[in-house]
Parts: sequence; C-alpha cells; structure tokens
Amino acid sequence: MDSRRVLALVKKNMKKLVRDPGTLFLLVLFPVVLTTVFGFAFGGIGESGPQSFEIGLVNLDDSSVHPEWADGFMDIGFFALCY
Repeated sequence: MDSRRVLALVKKNMKKLVRDPGTLFLLVLFPVVLTTVFGFAFGGIGESGPQSFEIGLVNLDDSSVHPEWADGFMDIGFFALCY
C-alpha cells in the first residue's frame, strides 16, 4: 500500500477522533482518571509492612470434616480467616 494512502487514513482518523469528545475522553482521559483513582485507593498497600485482610469462610457442607483447602488460606499469611 502506498505510504501517502496510509498517511491520509491516519490524518482522517485523527481528525475524526479530535472532533468526537466522547471517544477522546475514553481513549485519553478515562485511563488517566482510572489510574489516579486506583493509585489513591491502593497506594498505601505494602508500605507499612505486611498487611492482612479478614475474610469470612462459610462452609455449607453438612460433613464434619474441615475442608483442607481452607487451611491453604492460613498458609499464605495474607488472610486472617474468621470462621
């Protein structure tokens, strides 16, 4: 394909992009806003040493055997399991 044709297509698509504010928002501003929000939300994780999150475990099985996979959460050390 001729390079002039490719350049003309790029120019046409750039004009179309700049003229449509919705598309411009989704391509440029939305990722910046989303990155900023996630940065503020999760920015402090890992800075003050190891953290743990409390999670609940509900075993609706009628057997009296404790599931072995539940102990896997305790082995990780990242979760504090509440029965």
